[in-house]
Amino acid sequence: SHDIWTGKIYPQANSTTAIQLLKADGTTPLLNVNTSNDSIRIGTQENSGINPALEVQGVSPSLTIVGTDAYNAGGGQSISYRGKYTSAGGFGTFGSLTVAKENTTDGDLDSYMTLSTRKGADILERVRITSAGRIGIGVTSPIANLEVLSTSATTGLNTEGGIHQLGRINGTRTSPTAVLSGNRVGVLSFAGQYDTSIGNLTSGASIEAFAEGNYTSSTAMPTNLRFLTAGTTGARAERMRITSAGNGGIVTGK
Repeated sequence: SHDIWTGKIYPQANSTTAIQLLKADGTTPLLNVNTSNDSIRIGTQENSGINPALEVQGVSPSLTIVGTDAYNAGGGQSISYRGKYTSAGGFGTFGSLTVAKENTTDGDLDSYMTLSTRKGADILERVRITSAGRIGIGVTSPIANLEVLSTSATTGLNTEGGIHQLGRINGTRTSPTAVLSGNRVGVLSFAGQYDTSIGNLTSGASIEAFAEGNYTSSTAMPTNLRFLTAGTTGARAERMRITSAGNGGIVTGK
């Protein structure tokens, strides 16, 4: 047999160190319950200047959430964000952050991360980061590094007062080399769905930048712009070009 204790632990008075769990030296706290500010601190207990509901301290501290789901796809862990949403004090979930297994392969740790927000009665996924590092906004299987899917013709990607830059680096990011003549520097592509199969999105037109000569300095970067369109048959073809000298030409017979 064993005894079951059903009592409570509470301090004689509220304080910033009301309840503590110490190391064997009897002085170093591992856990501190601050009943004056309704805060729990785990770790080294240095004063960080804030009093969150839960704070974890230490050298490179980490907080691990472990799930015991079966290893199938979608099994993972979530952090939900809840709060009051009625004058009567009713609680509801506003959104969540989820990390889950991406596949059904035994021993495969590939995972994805999602951000979800509430719309009406539903918690809806808004952003996904795949194991390949691709980011999808409004799409769960992004096929590019960044894919934005809008179901409305009036919404999409909007930047006010900003710059969208398409660039090229030869070599590697950490050991870059200069752009060479003939290199394609960037492409702005206009694509559309051409049948009912998911992912069949193909470019029907594009504006492409090509180096006309080797890039040798920030003021010596000869580049031309090429305008391509597709017809009823065949792939996209160049229709017009603006050279680095500012001369323009329309390609005929295409």
